[in-house]
Amino acid sequence: ALGNGYDLASAYDWWQTHKEQFPLKTSKLRRVVESFFSQKAKHVTPAVKLHTALWGFTQIDVGIEWTAFEFHINRTGPSPWVTVTASFYDLPSIEDDAEVLRKTEWTLKQMANLTNRKLGETFATSAAHYARMKVDSALGFPGANADKIVKLFSAADWWGPGEDGWSQWDDTWLCTDKKDAFGRMVVEQGRVLWRLASDTQVHSQSQTADCSHHVPPRIFVGVTWVPAVCFASFLLLLVAYFVDRLSL
Repeated sequence: ALGNGYDLASAYDWWQTHKEQFPLKTSKLRRVVESFFSQKAKHVTPAVKLHTALWGFTQIDVGIEWTAFEFHINRTGPSPWVTVTASFYDLPSIEDDAEVLRKTEWTLKQMANLTNRKLGETFATSAAHYARMKVDSALGFPGANADKIVKLFSAADWWGPGEDGWSQWDDTWLCTDKKDAFGRMVVEQGRVLWRLASDTQVHSQSQTADCSHHVPPRIFVGVTWVPAVCFASFLLLLVAYFVDRLSL
């Protein structure tokens, strides 16, 4: 049992008081949280949604292992589209059963909230669809957009830190899609940087960071061939097959 006073609001207050213990230069957690809380929309977001966002960022999937991915053809709307849901089994946890159940119930409740789903789609698209892939089967929702999951597990073409503020310490700041002045997509890319495990330095912008309308050549800073990477590659091929079949 965690005791009284351990809730979303107290966790948010603790973070605001102690976040300087996590230096921007060395703490990925700090930069991930800042990536959300530094957005202009924070100033008009209700406090309860800020509490939920921080809790969601920190209560991540630790101790699970994916066992299966299921693809579904949805024919709602003008054209068919593919969604994906996943199943998994829990690895041994150091938490008691009551706490695991409490976190699961909280996650399902938040993901069943249509406002939360819309906000997640707007401000944290990849994370939102990752969560949908995990829980939508239990909630009766259609699952994650397969295109978003493919994008999440695809290699990036350009990346690099920002020029000032917290982003100058974050190698993934420029790992985004290219858009024009009207916010329309120009060039889309993946979200995975493959590098050697020993490479922990912040690098300068990749050679392809300045691309505009041309898809740049693929540049890798290193590859670690682990089972998870191989499985992700298999998943991408499987999704591509289903999408290709839909287009026939």
